[in-house]
Amino acid sequence: MLRLIRGLPGSGKTTLAKQYNCLHLEADMYFIKNEHYNFDKHQLQKAHQWCLSQTEIALKNNMDVVVSNTFVQLWELERYIKLANHFNVSYKIIEATGNYPNSHNIPEAKLIQLKNKWQQLPHSAVKDNYS
Repeated sequence: MLRLIRGLPGSGKTTLAKQYNCLHLEADMYFIKNEHYNFDKHQLQKAHQWCLSQTEIALKNNMDVVVSNTFVQLWELERYIKLANHFNVSYKIIEATGNYPNSHNIPEAKLIQLKNKWQQLPHSAVKDNYS
């Protein structure tokens, strides 16, 4: 099973992901070195590629995985759905809609930018909401 949790910063994605008894991945993990979070916007593409690659390895090894990323635009989900289909694994898209302080101190201007770029899932998509 592949669970994809999407939501804006501060929506509860990570908290929700930790409730599942499976491998939890998110691009932010790429920036954790020696238990310290050191974000580098120049490494963001590498972080997302790392997350996708780790998901592929886990699915290949028949592991259940939960990925919690913002997934603001739908094309960001498509890469993971293709992996699930390739490995014949079921998937579920979950939207975190809570309103909590974001843990990475993302500036308000960036939060507004992400909200403005947000794409809704089509009605035909598998979807659950958690707030």
